[in-house]
Amino acid sequence: MYRFDLSGMRSKRILLVDDSVVARLIMLRYLESRYPDWEVLQASSAKEALDVLKKTDCDLMSVDYNMPDVTGMELIEEIRKTNDHIKIAMLTANIQNTLRERVEGKVALFLEKPITCEVVEKIMKL
Repeated sequence: MYRFDLSGMRSKRILLVDDSVVARLIMLRYLESRYPDWEVLQASSAKEALDVLKKTDCDLMSVDYNMPDVTGMELIEEIRKTNDHIKIAMLTANIQNTLRERVEGKVALFLEKPITCEVVEKIMKL
């Protein structure tokens, strides 16, 4: 019989960054039901997100563009300085061409709110 050491393995992690509790809860509930093997972390601000990333590694992030302290784009620019391996999806309720052009190349996916099952599935396929 073979034994494998699985102690070094961990589940994949997604970090949800959105100042809206409702938006985070919608995504959390869907992710828990469809992706129970993923660890879901949450942050309500850019500062919280950076604090989470100092303590743990993430595979995937969903970042809201409009937040009170800094924009999602500013957060992503800061994250990219040290974490270029994280796949990032940016969500916004207000997609404009100038914003889309600015975001291209910095995120893997740019999606429009509201958050639906289809939006979450697109993020999870990154």
